[in-house]
Amino acid sequence: MKIALKKGFTLIELLVVIAIIGILTAVVLANLTSAKAKSRDAKRISDLAQLQLALTLVFDKCNEYPASIAIDDTICTVNETAYKLSSFITKIPTDPSSGSEYAYFRSNDKFDYRIQAGLETGGTTGVTSNVGSSACGSNYCVSPR
Repeated sequence: MKIALKKGFTLIELLVVIAIIGILTAVVLANLTSAKAKSRDAKRISDLAQLQLALTLVFDKCNEYPASIAIDDTICTVNETAYKLSSFITKIPTDPSSGSEYAYFRSNDKFDYRIQAGLETGGTTGVTSNVGSSACGSNYCVSPR
């Protein structure tokens, strides 16, 4: 007499496989979240570098930094030519998470500025510029000096 063997998985085996897949998924998603935060921080640092370059061009042309980083504000007039920030940068970059503009402060003498952004993964530039109402603190800051 032959005994019929049933083929398939037991309930315990299926539950173990499902648990392992769940654990692997949790690990991958945690790493993916961290990578997204680092990516947004890299975008913020790149944005501040673009703004810094545009402000350097503004200073070269106008001998002062603008009062604000509004794209359509006239910064200065040289030889009857009005210069706006849009002459130096096509679009003001914004924070990738909130969509808001970065904090910009200009000194009263118009020869210094600070732009700052909060990073999700921490870290600062070490800039100690006190231009504006507050110091950099834990924010990522750029300044011309």
